[in-house]
Amino acid sequence: MLHKKSVIRKPVPFIDAIQLLSGLSADEASLVIRMGGAYLNKRRFKQVRAEVKAGQLIEVYIRPPIRWLELSFDDHWIVLDKKKFMICDKPSGVATQGSRDADYNCFYELLKQNCKGYVGLHHRLDQDTSGMMVFSRSKDVNSAFSKLFSEHRIEKKYLCITAHAWPHAGERIQVDLPLRAERLEGQPTKQIHAADGKSAVTRLRHIATSGSHSLVEAMPVTGRTHQIRVHLANSGMPILGDNLYGSRCNHKMMLHCGQLTWPAFQGLESYCGRVAAPIWWQPLLPQDLAYEVELWGKQ
Repeated sequence: MLHKKSVIRKPVPFIDAIQLLSGLSADEASLVIRMGGAYLNKRRFKQVRAEVKAGQLIEVYIRPPIRWLELSFDDHWIVLDKKKFMICDKPSGVATQGSRDADYNCFYELLKQNCKGYVGLHHRLDQDTSGMMVFSRSKDVNSAFSKLFSEHRIEKKYLCITAHAWPHAGERIQVDLPLRAERLEGQPTKQIHAADGKSAVTRLRHIATSGSHSLVEAMPVTGRTHQIRVHLANSGMPILGDNLYGSRCNHKMMLHCGQLTWPAFQGLESYCGRVAAPIWWQPLLPQDLAYEVELWGKQ
């Protein structure tokens, strides 16, 4: 991704400033601005023809090729919409939030554009992870959700299909491996097990095995980036479709946040609910595993 920045010397339309800075055509600069890749004084700015003043800082983030990828809102994403919170089912392949170069087609922006009233974000799912997310529908409960998440009082259960069979004697194990980010030039950032990393704990439960694949329920005790993915890979069971941590295949990653639970807290009612794994899992699985996945979603 390309990043350029400059300070404006004289008043000009925003699109002209972005053109001059980036070397893009007028159409390309307009597209980058509308996609969310242009910034004014460190804040995303989408007013293409607005005049910017001398002394203001402009920045642009560009990920070639520059193209508009349309994503349509789906009513089925909304599982439950109440006065104080909303439960949604994020599809795999959709980013929770925008990146530096674009925010127009992320899950959170689409919700804000299509759901009347306030929508507050409190947690994230990896782009390739599907499943349940909770959003506040009133600013009055933002502090309650913030405390519930920070105090790890919101329990999340994930369902996943592993690329190798469950290798452990017992049906339940706890993985306690600290993690830290590893950044190598030209490669995506990965999380690795490191003694000097941040504490990361995941509880795993074996549900079923068919051939070389297992159905595993994962409950993260902590909330580190890619935690479940790294812990399963380090336990000899990379998630099927997880190209970053050792299981390449031709379909999306089979990791789904299927259950959210929290207690009543500061005027916020308690909640416990499940959402079944994506339907596209079914034809890719042996019949017995597909049955277990369906059964888990109905419990």
